[in-house]
Amino acid sequence: MKNAKLSRPLRALLIWFAVSAVLFFVAAYLTKMISAVHGRPPFTRAEESWSGDRPTQVVSIYLRPETKEFSQQTVVGYRIGSVPYRSKFDSEKYAFIEIMLPSGADAKILVNNVKDVNSCSSPRTATDFSEETIGEPPLHHLAIATSSDDKMFGTPLYVLTPEHSNEQYSVRCFLAPVAEQETFTTKRAEFVFYTLPDSGLNFQLFGADELKQYGLEGYKPVRGLIVDLSGIPDIEDLRFDGGFQEQQWAGYENIRVIPPGQFLRAHWKEIRSEQTRDILLVVIGTLIAIGATTLIEGLRPLFEIIIEGEAQDRKVGTVPATSEPQSAMRPKP
Repeated sequence: MKNAKLSRPLRALLIWFAVSAVLFFVAAYLTKMISAVHGRPPFTRAEESWSGDRPTQVVSIYLRPETKEFSQQTVVGYRIGSVPYRSKFDSEKYAFIEIMLPSGADAKILVNNVKDVNSCSSPRTATDFSEETIGEPPLHHLAIATSSDDKMFGTPLYVLTPEHSNEQYSVRCFLAPVAEQETFTTKRAEFVFYTLPDSGLNFQLFGADELKQYGLEGYKPVRGLIVDLSGIPDIEDLRFDGGFQEQQWAGYENIRVIPPGQFLRAHWKEIRSEQTRDILLVVIGTLIAIGATTLIEGLRPLFEIIIEGEAQDRKVGTVPATSEPQSAMRPKP
């Protein structure tokens, strides 16, 4: 009988315990997800990876002739998350780079992480833009070459040669994104500007063979590569390592200048990720509270059975004292 009384609470306990375990597991998984750093679980450390192992965007621009005015008109706009629509592929999966170039100067562009040889173009007319939207991006006014032997940060290096123009124009490419998730709410991206050989700087081409291979004879790197990250949506607290800032420019918080042979690392917070994190924190707290409640609810009947059993044991073990009959207690006459 006692075992029968205990079996029902034990079954209930197992059910409640299973429910609470599932709730605690989901809460732990969400906590791990929002607290990971560089994809590592919390409270763990790892050696910082070499910069060559991290995704890095190479953007190097050379002009002929190169002047201060031409360099100031050369701007690189980098976007992820809000890129132009393409009907032939899912453009939202890629980053988008748009390079504004000055009129009257020949240009050479070195870039890596390119989606494919058809993903770059230099549209000059409304018809060019329309054709890019409804079909595979054609090579409007642009020659593109690559070599499988030459790789920068693990990806092939492409050489873009736009046609000469007497008006300001742009070169556009879809790229594999290089933005890395630092934490649940922050990301970073790195950019490198390769300069000519024998400059004594950190990032430079190797020698005269590369100049000839890329057709860079007579070209010079722009004096400062202007990188504009204002096209990345839902970002705040944008910070830079490397490069320099021109505070007289409008929107200078999102703009940085990379000198030749230097790198730029950008860090930023994502507003939507912060909102998602705040919601997940509420969900985690709710799951823990419900899990604790279900666990207590499962233990309550068991505690009641144990207490009841102990009470019965005490009652059985207690023997009441018997009193003598009153007739026996009367004195004899």
